[in-house]
Amino acid sequence: MVKRKKVVKKIINEKKISNKPVYKFLGFILFLVLLFFVSSYLIKMTYNFDYQGLGFTKEKFGELIVYHHYYYFKDNYGELFQYNLYLRNDPRSNNISVDGEIVYPTQKDFIYISIGDEIEKCSDSSLAIAQLSSFITDNQMFLKTGLANEDRAEESNVPHVSCEKYPDDFVISLVRGDETRIEKDNKCYQIEIANCDILKAVEKFEVQSLVDRKN
Repeated sequence: MVKRKKVVKKIINEKKISNKPVYKFLGFILFLVLLFFVSSYLIKMTYNFDYQGLGFTKEKFGELIVYHHYYYFKDNYGELFQYNLYLRNDPRSNNISVDGEIVYPTQKDFIYISIGDEIEKCSDSSLAIAQLSSFITDNQMFLKTGLANEDRAEESNVPHVSCEKYPDDFVISLVRGDETRIEKDNKCYQIEIANCDILKAVEKFEVQSLVDRKN
């Protein structure tokens, strides 16, 4: 009987020893699972952020990084639309000043874009103006674009658009300036552009208009 007890005790001890690698392996697996969830959470926090009540996602298309925000709205007929806003510049670091609240007219009214002298010389002018135009039309608002210089408009056979010509309408005036900023005068929104920061200025205008609408 004494010998049998020793054998049984020896077998039990061997089982305890053999289970240690299993516990270590299970612990390692648990550690990897926790590491995966923590990493996923940190990555999600890095690529998703909030800017003044607007949710953005940082996305990458090849070498191009964009900041994506989307929202839903209804037109005058009650039809639901989704709009996707893509920015080249991080809205959190776009510190262009905005003086005055940006309030769009009804969807039945026109919005005018006035392009000042030398604006087209900026390398990003075509992209910025196209983005601003799409932002307006894709939100089911009417748009009319023209040149601020009346003589150049007549020579180029394009509309003449300025805040002075349409004092009672919503006009976005793109002009060269010593400082990049956005100022409101009645219904005229003057976007002054220095150092050809036209894309940053336009994106700031778009984002701020959404923030003002939300608030």
